[in-house]
This record gives sequence, structure tokens and C-alpha cells, in this order.
Amino acid sequence: MGFSRDWGVGLVLWVGLLGLSCAPTQVVQQDPSQLCASGDLTACERVCALPSGSAACVQLAVAYLSGEGRTQDKSRAEQLLLRACDQEQPEACGMLGQRLLKGQGVKADPVAASIQLRTACFGHHAPSCASLGVMLKYGAGIPADPRRATELLRSACSDGVLEACYEVADNYLYGQFVPADPGRGVAMLTDSCERNVGAACYRLGLLHMNGEFVTNSDGEALRLFKQACSKQDPNGCGTLAVFYRVGRFVEIDLPHSASLFKQACEAGQPVACMEYAKMRIAGEGVSADPREAESVLEEHCSAQMPEVCFALSTHYETGAFGSVPRAERLSELYGLACENGVDQACYQFGRHTIAGMGTRPDPKRGAEFVHRACKAGESLACSYLGHLTVTGQGTPRDVEHGRQLLEEHCASGVAEACTYLAEQLQFGESTRRSNERARQLYMRACSEGDTRACVREADLLWYGHGVMLNYNLARAKYEALCERGVADGCARLGHAYEQGRGTSQSYQRAREEYQKACDAGSAQGCARLGSLYAGGLGVPQDNPRAVELLEASCRQGSEDGCFILGELVRQGRGLEKNPERSTALLQNACFAHSKEACQKLRSLGVKL
Repeated sequence: MGFSRDWGVGLVLWVGLLGLSCAPTQVVQQDPSQLCASGDLTACERVCALPSGSAACVQLAVAYLSGEGRTQDKSRAEQLLLRACDQEQPEACGMLGQRLLKGQGVKADPVAASIQLRTACFGHHAPSCASLGVMLKYGAGIPADPRRATELLRSACSDGVLEACYEVADNYLYGQFVPADPGRGVAMLTDSCERNVGAACYRLGLLHMNGEFVTNSDGEALRLFKQACSKQDPNGCGTLAVFYRVGRFVEIDLPHSASLFKQACEAGQPVACMEYAKMRIAGEGVSADPREAESVLEEHCSAQMPEVCFALSTHYETGAFGSVPRAERLSELYGLACENGVDQACYQFGRHTIAGMGTRPDPKRGAEFVHRACKAGESLACSYLGHLTVTGQGTPRDVEHGRQLLEEHCASGVAEACTYLAEQLQFGESTRRSNERARQLYMRACSEGDTRACVREADLLWYGHGVMLNYNLARAKYEALCERGVADGCARLGHAYEQGRGTSQSYQRAREEYQKACDAGSAQGCARLGSLYAGGLGVPQDNPRAVELLEASCRQGSEDGCFILGELVRQGRGLEKNPERSTALLQNACFAHSKEACQKLRSLGVKL
């Protein structure tokens, strides 16, 4: 049946009454750029693919970094930022620069960071200009250029970057590359502080504490430090932590001090991390928890906080955490700290490299690190360098120059240099030995705090070098040193019990004294305890335990530890055979005056 004409007219009438149209429907297409700008990340994905979509790429990258609206994917974010930066999007270049500077998701690279920040700054991205200015001001990974830094910071400050205003305020305070105007500098700091720049509050607090350019006021300084800390400034929190620890301006409150140190640590203050770890280890104001201390230092050890890596390795060396990591981990920590400017770490890394602890033995390369630390003013490194030069270990042998270096540092009050010099006089070339002067130097170094020298002086009695051999008096001196807390004294006392000289023989007492010494950080104690486990003397034979103890002791410079470990490595007992490493360990022990090691090397045909 067909439709009637009346039905068709009625349909038209109803359409007209309802305001409907029979014209084709027009679908309105919304602009993807507008949708992206309003937060539609799916639209941003489409826009980012366009040649002009760099801003959308940045928006997407932020989402992938934060995990808001997209599953967190730092690799994808990195790709998007690179694409946007290549399209000359300054914000993207700036973000890449910050990630490279802070080591966020990538290896920290200050030089590469400065290139990206410079690109962003040329694109008038003020925050990047400020960051680049700070790098140039302090020489953070790139050559310092204070004049250019001031120009960049002033420009960024005028563009509204408050952190730049804080940085350039110092220039006005002291007239650095701008006319001196302390009033303006203080005003800039005050304005930045009031606008939530914690670092500016901290800087103002220092001025009030010292009465510099402003009225001296402890109360105002304290208020500003608290304000700085409340704005997450690590220096403000760290300074308050010190005040509550020592009772300056406030009552002593150790729990609050520990809490503030932890807060400052989490905000990126390396000294605060180290101080919090110390309080945790000692149970100062908080429950003693060495594992928590270890966890905090491990978490914050990085290229940006190399001091934390060095502190971590030092605590491991002394057994503060109750455990000793693999030698490779210690070497890695020292290497990371050294690479990022901790000169003391270069000295320790050099020692590890020479001994082949956690890395391939390389005396020449190790000596270079020690020399680097010495050039940077590390007196212990210079003393050790003198020892290396005298023995020709990793560096051309030059007895005269080596002794001159030791004499120089001994005269300037470096006790360890006096001890090294005394050892040369006791064990060195026969024509230049002098046990009498060696004893004088040991006694001097002992009085200046080098306990190794105290033990060496007692050793003269034990071996009858320059004095009448007297086991009883030597044992009594070892016992007195042990009671004073000198770990090596306990180790020597254990040796007396093991040998049955100056006292009755007892492996059990020897083990007890060795264990006490090792627990207190004595390399020699760990070495002798390792020897008992290797030989099954008074304890069940346990080669893996022996290796663990001997590696720790050799790493700390024990000639016995290096010698016995070298023998185990040569024989493949408790670990894989490694002739090259065995030779390096025996050489290290020989250079540290182990007669047994020198004899073994000669028997193996190694030239000394």
C-alpha cells in the first residue's frame, strides 16, 4: 500500500511545528588543538603528530611523567620532549635540560644539560635562563662564568622567575658585576621570601644571624629559618636540625632534630642525609637502627649527592651497618664519589684499584687517583703517595722523593705520614734503617692520634727490633691498647694467644680477641680471624667466610689479609682461581712489609 498525499502534508506540518528541518545534518568538527588545550590527551596525541604540534607533545610528556591521564612512561615522555625540542619548543628543551641536570630517568650530564638549557634560554624560556645562570654562577659541571651568570639571572628575574631574583640578590649585596646596593639586595630577598622562595628566607636568616646588612637578631633568624623549612628549603631544615641538636636559640630536642635532618635529606641536602644516618646508627634521639641508616644513604647516593656515596662507603668500611657489601659495590661507591668531586673518595678508590678490590688490579691507574687526591690537598693521599713512591708501587720508584714527601707531611703534623716514614726506617733499605728513629716516629705519631703507630711501637718489643725482645711487655701493651678501644691492639693480643707467646696458647681466646677486633673495624683482626676459618683452627673450616673476612681486611690495608687472600685466590679456595689478581694481592702485601708475601712472589718468579 502507498503513502497518501494527505499523510505527506501532515508530516510536513508536524516537522514545521516541531521546528525540525529536512535539510542534511551538518556535523560540527571541534578543533583538536582546542580540545588538547582543554585537557583532552587523546586530541593531544593527534596534534602532537603534526609539524606544529610541539606544545601538545610537551603536554603529553608531562602526563607520561606524572602518570596523570596516561600510564607513567618516562621513556615515552623523553621521546616526546626530544621531538618538541627539535621543533624549537623552548619549554621542551628546558625540561630535557632539567632532567639531564638532575639525573631524572637518565644519567646526569651537566654539559648536555647546559646545551639544552641554553637552547631553551635562547627561545626566551626564563626558567631555563635562571637554571643556566645558576650553573654558570657556581661552575656546576661547566666552567664558571659569574659575569654571564649575572646577566642571565637578572634577565630571568625581570621576567618573573623568583629563584633568579634570589640568586642575583647576592650580587647587589656584595657588588658583584653590578653596582653594590645592599638595600636592593635585601629587598629582593625579602620579596622572594614573602612569595614562597624558601632559599631566600634561609639567606635572610643568615644575614640576621650574622648582623650583615640588617639588624642582628637571633629571634628573626630563627623565624626565617623556620619559614624556609616550611617552604621545603633543605638548608633551612638542616640549620634548624643543628640548632635543636646543640641547643642554639632553642631547647635541645634530639627527636625533632633527627626529624628535621631527615626532612632536609629528602629535599636534597647531602650533609643532612649523613647526619641523620649518624643519629640512626648511634640511636641519638631516635631508636638505633643501622639498617635504616644504610637504606637512607643508599637511596640518596647519586651523582648529585656524591658526598652521601662516600659516607655510605665509609660506614660500610667500618662495619657500622653490621654488614660488609661486595668489594665491587664499595669500589663502585668510591668511584662514583671520586668522579663527582669528592677528593677523599679518589684516595680510597685509588687504594682499591691498586689492590684489585672490586675492580681489576691496576697499580698505575690506582696511583693516578691517589695523586689526584693529593693534588687536591688531601694530606692522607699525599702520605700514601709518598709510601707508593718509596716502594715503586704503581709509580716510578724514587726513594728520595718519596721520603721527602713523607718527611714534609710528617713535619706538618700528618701522623700517618710519620708512621709510613717510620715503617720505611724499620723495613726499608738495610743501609738506611734506623729502628731507634722509627721508634721515635711511632711514639710521635701515636701521641698525635694514629693508633696504628701505637701498635707498631709495641711490635718493636714483640719482634725485638731496636729494643730487647720482650713478649710479656709487648702483650701487656697490646692488652692496654685493646682496653682503650684500639682494635688493632685486640688483634695483636689475639695473635699472642694464637702463638702462645707472653701468655698461654688458646685458639678460643685468639678467636674472641680477633672477633672483637674485627667487629671494631680492625683490618688485621678480620685478617687473622679469616686465617682461623681458612685453616679450621679453633673453628670449623669455612672458606667462604674466610674470603669475606680477608677481602674486607685487605681492602682496609692489612698486609696479612692481602697475603692470605692472595694465596686463597691462587689456590682457588672459596673463590675462582685468578693468577693475575693473586699476584696483585701478594704484591700489595709485600709492599706493605709482609715478608711472607715477598718470599712467595720470589718463589713464583715475580720481579720485585
